[in-house]
Amino acid sequence: MEKIKHHLTDEILMAYSAGTLPEAFNLVVATHISLCDECRAAADSYDALGGAVLDDQEVVTISDGALKATLKLISEMPKDAIKTMHARKPGIFPAPLQDYVGGDADSVEWRREGQGADGQGRGADPNRPCGQSDPGMKKAGAVPALNLCVIP
Repeated sequence: MEKIKHHLTDEILMAYSAGTLPEAFNLVVATHISLCDECRAAADSYDALGGAVLDDQEVVTISDGALKATLKLISEMPKDAIKTMHARKPGIFPAPLQDYVGGDADSVEWRREGQGADGQGRGADPNRPCGQSDPGMKKAGAVPALNLCVIP
């Protein structure tokens, strides 16, 4: 595997450890740190720091029935709302991505996204008449049908 050259910022790693990232960013960070020793070590440090902060907090008591009420809520959740773990197999997707999509690339329902680089959508050359693309560009391939948001 090629050495990772780009690393996550401390701010992103802290937000990941705090659990405040949106789902798509959380998946990207989890995937990155599964492959990057440097970022994984930094994230582990932020996790430890967060644990130390929690240890210094005042103890708060909860009602005696809190655990029972929580377990009841979990048992009443629709079955499709609870992700079931699958056996991971060696593949091209890192472990967090396999967990998210339920397997490797062959488990993903692939579909075309947009018009690709054929001049009808993204990839069109603005200096050419409508419908003409750069002849050096290849047509877009299939992309996974995942509901990941892209933040500009």
